[in-house]
Amino acid sequence: MRLRVIVTLAMALCLGVGSASAASIGIYADLAGNVCHGTIMPGVNPNLYVLALANGPAAGGITGAECRVDGLPPGWMAFATANSGTALGNIMAGGGNVAFPTCMPGQAPNGMVLCWTVFVIPTTVVGPTYLTVKQHSTTPTLPCPLVTLCDPPAYTPVCVSGGQFTINGGPCTVAVQPSTWSKVKGLYN
Repeated sequence: MRLRVIVTLAMALCLGVGSASAASIGIYADLAGNVCHGTIMPGVNPNLYVLALANGPAAGGITGAECRVDGLPPGWMAFATANSGTALGNIMAGGGNVAFPTCMPGQAPNGMVLCWTVFVIPTTVVGPTYLTVKQHSTTPTLPCPLVTLCDPPAYTPVCVSGGQFTINGGPCTVAVQPSTWSKVKGLYN
């Protein structure tokens, strides 16, 4: 009987966590969040945009975001500038966060919030390469990219999925945050 209750609670928790994954942080070539792949060659210095999808639990807007971007080709340079507010760290080198001065609702048409603009300087030609949004390296208690909700004074952090930008390759994806039994069990300890 006890095992059945634990399994039922774990399944309910996983379903609840699944709804939180409706929000995400991705990398795009456009501010609308429609283009997550592109050709980038030396001599062309594009801007990429790190956007948070304010959806699911973040549908009311966000007050901040935290993540890192991995996968920049060796020798390439990238400079991330926060949209507004206070920024700490570098999302292109280990991770960073941005805290907005007010609640930032998602903008039409896709409910996106601009978090960072990344200026890319490609120095070599590369084949298909993936820039991937992951958890900030200094936040081990929340093993995911995250946004903070507009719920003062708590400003609740919410795990979100991380997306990919494909350089010189095919389509891109939005990652799904994996769940493990140890993560679920750890919530009850």
